[in-house]
Amino acid sequence: MSTRGVDRAVLSMAALERAGLCVVASLALACGRGAHEGASPDGTVRQTGRRVIERRWEEVFRVGGDVEDTLLQGPTALAADSLGVYVADAMAGRVLRFTRDGRLAYSTGRPGGGPGEFRRIRDLAVDDSGRVWVLDRGNSRITILDRTGAERTHFRLEQAARSADRVVATGPDRGAVLIVYDRERPFLRLGIDGRLRERFGPPWDGFPDLAPLASQLVVGGGPGGRWVAAFAMGDGYFVREGDAWLGRRRPFVETVPFPRVEVRGGLSADGSGRVEERIAGKEPVFGALSISVVDDRVVILFGGRTPERGRWLDVYDLAGGGYRGSLLLPEPFARVALGGGLLYGISSTPVPRLVGLRLRADSLP
Repeated sequence: MSTRGVDRAVLSMAALERAGLCVVASLALACGRGAHEGASPDGTVRQTGRRVIERRWEEVFRVGGDVEDTLLQGPTALAADSLGVYVADAMAGRVLRFTRDGRLAYSTGRPGGGPGEFRRIRDLAVDDSGRVWVLDRGNSRITILDRTGAERTHFRLEQAARSADRVVATGPDRGAVLIVYDRERPFLRLGIDGRLRERFGPPWDGFPDLAPLASQLVVGGGPGGRWVAAFAMGDGYFVREGDAWLGRRRPFVETVPFPRVEVRGGLSADGSGRVEERIAGKEPVFGALSISVVDDRVVILFGGRTPERGRWLDVYDLAGGGYRGSLLLPEPFARVALGGGLLYGISSTPVPRLVGLRLRADSLP
């Protein structure tokens, strides 16, 4: 993919997730091997440093999963709270909310560019007041829904915010933060009125040196406005509370090297021409697939190199960053969200499905 002028081509996270799902779908999950070990690309077994916590999962509900069920057509994002789970179905152009037992509470939206319509939902987040922030890249706007699915307001994304790739709610009075493509300041905080309140970068001097394809971030939050940004390809995550970062970049328990990016083409003296950036190799290695903040824990659904990628829940201390242990999910997911004591997972491989799970033992490690 390429663009004219000074803009570099950026592989969208949607494309990356599709690639990741294909990788997950092709895996023969190795249940017989120790969960802290995995096969590296050269076929050898290596240690990942994980401390596996044995837990049993109880399936509460399952929506979709067969070709006859068309309620979910192409789910790409989800968020959870104490009432249930909110699902962005980009293919159908709508947002759905399911209760904790899997019943459909509402379905709102349709494809298009008018009121109550969505052209390409990229992400969504729910704040402490139950407002759902829907990032609609196709219409370059944010739509805010209330608990019933009714639209409260919407506003257009201007200038740099048009490249927004993710959204995370930061508290009932602080609006939300968008993740945009920017080498210095990829975080934009918006108020509930859509106005830009603040723009800032991560607490790591090495971030501006990353190629755009290697610097893409995944975000997730929890009650109280605390949120986390982690690398989708590469190593580490950052924790934010209010107006301050809590420390600097924190490493993953399984190290994922930043991808090597190939640059092709070039620009002439007048700025015309094309520049292409591509991930070198056959397929990228993913780090964080999704993030949840639960009480004083950071929970990351992880990709990585092991045969169990897409099934790891790696748990860290929110304040200090210490690694606490890992849980192994019963099946791979593209994204998960935790809320109200349940874990919700979505995948589109081989067909779209939403699953609700409950831990049979006490909470997270």
